[in-house]
Amino acid sequence: MTNALVELHDVMRWLVLLALLGAGVRSLVKWNQNAVWVKTDQRWPLIATILLDLQVLLGIIIWVVEGRWQGGPFFTTYLHPVIMLAALGFAHMMMSRSRKLRGGARHRTVALGLLGALVIVVLGVPRYAWPGM
Repeated sequence: MTNALVELHDVMRWLVLLALLGAGVRSLVKWNQNAVWVKTDQRWPLIATILLDLQVLLGIIIWVVEGRWQGGPFFTTYLHPVIMLAALGFAHMMMSRSRKLRGGARHRTVALGLLGALVIVVLGVPRYAWPGM
């Protein structure tokens, strides 16, 4: 069972990275255009944050079920979980802040929040998890 969860966590990593990148770039473009915020602009950031939520939840389940705090490399045992929780917190904080804004300012906050979370996530992925490394 745990191997299936780890495999799912590995596959979802790519979905999370693509969703954060896609939604962040979309908001960046809309910010650059100083576009008005419309209801449909919420869809992609929402999908990206939900995928990030699920990925972190899955990671926590794996960490607890396998007792990952009991040993192993320092990065994957301690730093990886903390960095990913920071990325999740940052994304949610910025999305929450964006709700009080309108137009280009809202697009800017969403773009910076999702792209910032993407950078944090990339920094938190273990080196061995990247292809060719």
